[in-house]
Amino acid sequence: MTMKQALPLVAALAVLTGAVAAPQASAEPPPRKPTLVTAKPCTTTWEVTGRKVAVRRPAWNDGPVATTASPVHHYLHCGDRVT
Repeated sequence: MTMKQALPLVAALAVLTGAVAAPQASAEPPPRKPTLVTAKPCTTTWEVTGRKVAVRRPAWNDGPVATTASPVHHYLHCGDRVT
């Protein structure tokens, strides 16, 4: 048997015995670094300049945003400051 004839036989034997192992793909992705968002406090202040302003809260069926038909929660009067 010559070297050219023996080479495919040796390669087939190595694959069958597991001598040549293919790299296995990891099923789990590498861990990610958590992203932390530091929230800054609200620095904008508003001052009531009119006589009074109604603060409305959304009703149970209004969704997340209050509308002009939402019930009044409380009033802000002239000179009040809110953030």
